[in-house]
Amino acid sequence: MLSLIETLTGFAAIMLMLSLLVKTLTSVMKNCLDYYSDNLKHEVQRLALETTGKSWEALIQNPAAPDWVKNIHWERLGEELLTSAYMSWFLKQLDQNARVFDIESRLKIHVANVKYAFQMRMKNLALAVGLGLCMLCNINALTIWKSLYTDQQLRATFSGPYADHATKLAESQATATAAKPGQQGTDGELKSFQTGMRSFLTDVSFGVGRIWQARPAQDNSGGQTQRTPPQIFVYEFFGSLLTGILVSIGAPYWHDILQALSSLRPDEAKA
Repeated sequence: MLSLIETLTGFAAIMLMLSLLVKTLTSVMKNCLDYYSDNLKHEVQRLALETTGKSWEALIQNPAAPDWVKNIHWERLGEELLTSAYMSWFLKQLDQNARVFDIESRLKIHVANVKYAFQMRMKNLALAVGLGLCMLCNINALTIWKSLYTDQQLRATFSGPYADHATKLAESQATATAAKPGQQGTDGELKSFQTGMRSFLTDVSFGVGRIWQARPAQDNSGGQTQRTPPQIFVYEFFGSLLTGILVSIGAPYWHDILQALSSLRPDEAKA
């Protein structure tokens, strides 16, 4: 029972560290790419169509439309744009005959659409990043679990100091303020990801990149290096695929599991 708890603790710590790496890389990509303004622009255009009966292209081509409407920088705007007072004034600027009654109730629907679309995009991005990272580096959760369960010394290492380090790192990221916008914040996050990834690959080398490792054993016919059997490729492929899905669930899930298991394990793992 103790070995199983230690295996679960070490496995949860490794998955938590990998989830934090995925979360950091996702944040870097989110800062470099715009995943919000397109949704905001789409919902504003839908609201304009509902209240004026005219398409956005027809509204901005109207000679009576203000010039600033044609030069809106949507990437600089946020959810605060969708307020009843501002949108009533904004729609009246587009069309004097705009039907702005009950706009507050309609705005709630558009705000919910913007938030939902953004959240779904971020979840899809996290899933893509997790799958891509695990498939590219051949990070196999099945191999990690097997190695921890069969190697007592390795299990003790990852159920003790490594688990404490993973928990503290997750708590520090959860309580830290949002990264500074701009290139400086993005560069800092990218550097943090690179450092963390190198450390992770070193610590968990027993479950990473096994499919790419050279197989020096030679056959009896011509002294050629043996090829990896197809079964190994299938095992590593589905193992990496499963790992990508697991880590994409998110760091909070693995953090909760790790805290629950840490409370069950003894203070000092038995050798």
